[in-house]
Amino acid sequence: MQRECIGSMYDLHHGNVSEKYGEWPAPDLIVSDGAYGIRGFRGDANDVSGLVEWYKPHLSMWAKAAKPSTSLWFWNTEIGWATVHPLLLATGWEYVQLGVWDKALRISQAMLMAKPFDSFRL
Repeated sequence: MQRECIGSMYDLHHGNVSEKYGEWPAPDLIVSDGAYGIRGFRGDANDVSGLVEWYKPHLSMWAKAAKPSTSLWFWNTEIGWATVHPLLLATGWEYVQLGVWDKALRISQAMLMAKPFDSFRL
């Protein structure tokens, strides 16, 4: 895995995170952006029923590396979060707050303005 960006307060890497867990320093913040269970990228679960298994190894490593003060930003769909939430609790994470990013209107508008718009599954 190659380093992409190194700063005084962060080390940002590009690649498969599973290859990097062994070298992780204790993080202050973990940002998880997928899987979502919507086939959004290669390796994403086909639906939310596969999310718990997908996240198990990651949540285990996050919990192992985390400090008591580490924050986890778990980005997902509403049903994805609800599906994974019991595993988050089981691995020691405490639910504190929900943040909603509702971008549906803009995405719908972009899809309708795109040509040909029939290539999008609405």
